[in-house]
Amino acid sequence: MATSSTFPTALTYNRVMGRASIFLLILAWCESIRAASLPTGLGPTEIDHVVEVIGTGSTVRLLRSAEPLELFPGIKLGLEIAIVPTRDLNNMGNQDGSLPVAIPVPRFYFAKGLFFNLELILNLFPVNIANSLSTFGGSLKWTFFNENQNWLHGAAFLSFTNISGFERTYSGNNIEMGGVVSKDFVKLKPYMGGGLLFARGNVSSAVARTADTSGAHSTLHLFVGAEVELPLSLGFQLDLMNLSPSGIIFFGVKF
Repeated sequence: MATSSTFPTALTYNRVMGRASIFLLILAWCESIRAASLPTGLGPTEIDHVVEVIGTGSTVRLLRSAEPLELFPGIKLGLEIAIVPTRDLNNMGNQDGSLPVAIPVPRFYFAKGLFFNLELILNLFPVNIANSLSTFGGSLKWTFFNENQNWLHGAAFLSFTNISGFERTYSGNNIEMGGVVSKDFVKLKPYMGGGLLFARGNVSSAVARTADTSGAHSTLHLFVGAEVELPLSLGFQLDLMNLSPSGIIFFGVKF
């Protein structure tokens, strides 16, 4: 009896330690790229390209099906990890950048169901944890097409992202508006969608070649993903922006 009674406790302990280990590994990875820096001598066209790669790549992701959360308790929280490829940035300007091939962007994730099929999603990664890329943002999602009366859910969303990083040599804001459709298979909720993403950014005068330090870029953002509702809520999303693929994963809990 003693063995059977302690088994659930041991299993819970292992799960908690496993999640904590993953989070610590992510923080260690972020710590290892604290010295990452943009190249110097960037011209206006190259600054636009920095906004294209870093700005749009760091935007908050929906990571949700079109189905709305309930009003009460209607909460989903956890940790998401996005991977931002840096592509050819190190070869620009004076070619003295020290960016890694890909930058991990972990974010704390919080979603809450509201009235009228609205849902608020917040994403945050504080700058004082790792100085590679820090973001703060959120999305407001409205489900206007319900699977209870139709064969799928449909929703529209509006997102905002604030970005800073690399010893504050980059800062910017993104706005995205789009839609998503999904199908509910109880434990599995696949979804797909797209949006128009508008990004603006600035680099510091220390890395710019001219007095013009601002840039802008707009792109079509397509994505596909799924939520898996187990005792631990899992999720993944594959994104296509600027014809460049990227991905994001999520693990947390849903109430």
